[in-house]
Amino acid sequence: MFLAETASLQHNGYLAMHFEPDFQVIHKSYYDIMSSDEYKVGEKKRDDTHEKIKQKYDETAYALPPLRIGMLVWVQDPKRRLWDKMRVVEEVRDTGRSHVVTIPGGRAYVRNRRFLRPPALECSTPEDDGKHENSNEEQRPLPRTSQK
Repeated sequence: MFLAETASLQHNGYLAMHFEPDFQVIHKSYYDIMSSDEYKVGEKKRDDTHEKIKQKYDETAYALPPLRIGMLVWVQDPKRRLWDKMRVVEEVRDTGRSHVVTIPGGRAYVRNRRFLRPPALECSTPEDDGKHENSNEEQRPLPRTSQK
């Protein structure tokens, strides 16, 4: 028996190839063709590479100190990259990495922790009543801004 192949023009104008049912090609993915040993070797290589990348990243990574609700923070402008706005932290999200900050008009924005900085001098809020936990610490300088 030989492969019978015919071409026909369908109603939408595309050329379609028709094969006898016995000879239809079944498309398999690369992973269906690989043996299980080859697949395990590839998985191990991928995991090793991922682990090396993670170790390299963790060498320089550090956790930023947490922010409190009601604290005034500097917010970086996403376009100009300047630390020019002071906002109030209204909520800390579950992950601890993102915070909800509000502007004086009442709008709330979600910002990642890396784009929020506590001020050099902590400003008292009505909730603090002028009492600060870290009043004996050295004062930190204002955040730097880009000179580009």
